Amino acid sequence: MVLKRNKLAALACAGAAVALVASACSSSKTPAASTSSSAAPATITVWLMTDAQTGWQQAVTNATATFKQQHPGSNVNLQYQTWGTYLTKFSSALKAGSVPDVMEVGNTQAGTPASQGAFADLSSVKGNFPNSANWNAGLTSSCTQNGKLYCVPYYAADRMAGINPTQAAAVGITAAPTSWADLLSDISKLNAKYGSVKGYTGLEVPGQYEYLGLAMIADAGGAAAVQNGSTWQGTMESAASEKGLANYCTLFQASKNNDPTALDSNQDTAWANGTTGILYGLGWEYNNPPKGFTGTAPTPAFYFNLPSPTKPGTNLPDFTGGSDLAVPANSKNQTLAEDWIADYTNNANEQVMATAGDIPNATNLLTDVTGTKNTQYASGQENPFFVPEAAKWTNVDGGTPNIIDTMLENIAKGGCTASAIDTNAKAADAQINTALN
Repeated sequence: MVLKRNKLAALACAGAAVALVASACSSSKTPAASTSSSAAPATITVWLMTDAQTGWQQAVTNATATFKQQHPGSNVNLQYQTWGTYLTKFSSALKAGSVPDVMEVGNTQAGTPASQGAFADLSSVKGNFPNSANWNAGLTSSCTQNGKLYCVPYYAADRMAGINPTQAAAVGITAAPTSWADLLSDISKLNAKYGSVKGYTGLEVPGQYEYLGLAMIADAGGAAAVQNGSTWQGTMESAASEKGLANYCTLFQASKNNDPTALDSNQDTAWANGTTGILYGLGWEYNNPPKGFTGTAPTPAFYFNLPSPTKPGTNLPDFTGGSDLAVPANSKNQTLAEDWIADYTNNANEQVMATAGDIPNATNLLTDVTGTKNTQYASGQENPFFVPEAAKWTNVDGGTPNIIDTMLENIAKGGCTASAIDTNAKAADAQINTALN
């Protein structure tokens, strides 16, 4: 998130990777995957995020079945990872000499391991992957270092707001808000009606919500960092960025029960159990009830882009998230790994992912995006933004602590005052400067 997604010991992990790498190193017809009969049967280990397990498991099942048909005697050991820990786990696997053969990596995290040689160069086999001539440009860029391809685009994703249908009807909300004032008014109506419910929020804003915070900063004309020659400079303390942080605070404080320490990766729980009226989230978060949930998660009355607080008549910029699939350089089964990736990203499986709410990895597959929900999500890419394209961006949001999430949490804990914003923005800039340079 991908996505999003929601979420990746950044400096510690990246530092370990450097040392270890040094020692280690739309037609309905699906294009054929590369088949390598010369590859000896083996069991390949595949790391995917839990999003695939809960959101589009059928695509995983399909790919594995096809792979086994192509390679009799071979097997796939699927291991599901979580965003907050997978990079640290990969660093440990490098030390132990037990890397996976296929590894999902967030598109904002791909640059660092690729630039350090942790991923195999796939440039010579690019044509073996379906739709490679039409891959999403942003995802392709995240996989490319010095003109060489180090991963395969998997899916793109962005965030959209959705409103609980029962709650909307109860307070007279019949259409999506078209202005910042309308949005705040709708949140207020929901809080007034349901404020007695424990933990209720009119709009769920976890204190640690990097991609909402960055969207607010981008909307105000700011940025997390800018490049100056060969160095990067954190710019959270710029006037524009601090204006965006103040707008983030407005949304955070609009509902008294928003938690400064909460993670956006857990907000689907609030949606499923009805303790929020509006969720700003990834497509699958609306139908991904928490473990143990026995009811049915509500289907939003409608989906909408959050209105811009600074540019009337426009919407908040939407982060282009998503994931890539890499073959670690130390994999002993690289050819088989490539084949599994080709099977997993074929047209049919990308369509399964599109139905689940992902944006396909190639422009020629966008016709697979159908239905009100998915087309609304795709519209978010009309006003996109991305994180600074620094090779070491992983050091900023690639683990624990996530510098941006920590800044947002501390601002919220400080009461969202101008002083709290400025103090924590400056602290984040100092950390970003060290992380990127």
